[in-house]
Amino acid sequence: MSSDTVVEERSKLSLRCEASGDPKPKVSWRREDKKVINLGLLRGRKHSKYVVSSVSYICGALKLQVEGEYLNISVVSREHMAAYLCIASNGVAPAVSKRIVLQVNFRPKIRIPNRLVGAATGSDVTLECRLEASPSPLTSWVRSDGIMLVNNSKYEIVECQHGYKVDMKIKIRNVVENDFGSYKCLAKNTLAAKEGFIRLYKLNQRSKASKKNYTALMDEFQEFLSDKKNRSSDSDSEEQDEAMPSSPSHETSNSGGPYAVSASLSIVFVSTFFLWL
Repeated sequence: MSSDTVVEERSKLSLRCEASGDPKPKVSWRREDKKVINLGLLRGRKHSKYVVSSVSYICGALKLQVEGEYLNISVVSREHMAAYLCIASNGVAPAVSKRIVLQVNFRPKIRIPNRLVGAATGSDVTLECRLEASPSPLTSWVRSDGIMLVNNSKYEIVECQHGYKVDMKIKIRNVVENDFGSYKCLAKNTLAAKEGFIRLYKLNQRSKASKKNYTALMDEFQEFLSDKKNRSSDSDSEEQDEAMPSSPSHETSNSGGPYAVSASLSIVFVSTFFLWL
C-alpha cells in the first residue's frame, strides 16, 4: 500500500492500493479535486495497465475514474501534484478509501509579464514576477546596486501563493531619479535558484503635456464656435425685428467676413497642432 509520495518532475510514478473483502472489492482511483488524471504517454500511446471505467460530469467538473490496483504515470509533471483517493468497493456499504498526497518537486521557473516598466517621477509603480516552484522557495527583491529590498515606507512587497504558483509584486512609492534602473526577483529552493530582471525607466511626460495642451485648445475652439453661434442667433433676432432690405448691404456682407476668416484660421491652427503631435 502506497503512502504520501514525493517525486521529481519528469520521473515515473507507480502507486499501489490493495484491498481485501468478501466479495473481492474493486479498486478505483480519482483525484480529490476531481480534475482529470493525466496518464502520460509511452511511445506515443497512453500508458496504463488499468481500465478507464467512467468519465462523467459531476458538479460541473469532469471526473475521470480509473480502475485497477496500480496507478501508473509514465512522465510526472507539476500538474500531477494533488491528493489522490484510492476507493475500494464490493457492493456492501460503506465503501472505504485511502488518501495519498503526491508532491512533485521541480526547479523554480520565473515568468515576467512586463520586463520594461515606465513611471513618472512622483508616482507609484508596481513590478511583478510570476513564479512556479516546489518545494516552496525563498524569494526576494534586489536592486541593481545589490541592496535587498524589504517592506518599509518606500517599498511594499506582496506575495500571493496558489499551490506551487507564487505571484510576487513590489510597489515603489513616490518614484525619484535614484529609483530608475534594474530590479531582480529571486527564487531559490532545494533544487536550484532562478532570477528574473525588470527595468524601470523614466516616463517621458511630454506626451502627457501635449495631450493637456490639445484638450485645452479644443475646449477653446469649442467655446469660440459656441460664441459664434450665439452671436449669429442674436443677429438673426435683430434682423427679424427690422424691415428686411431688398438686397444685402456692403456692411452686412463684411460683418460676416471676420467670423468666417476666424473660423478658418482656427481650423488651420488645430490641423497644424495635429501634425506637430
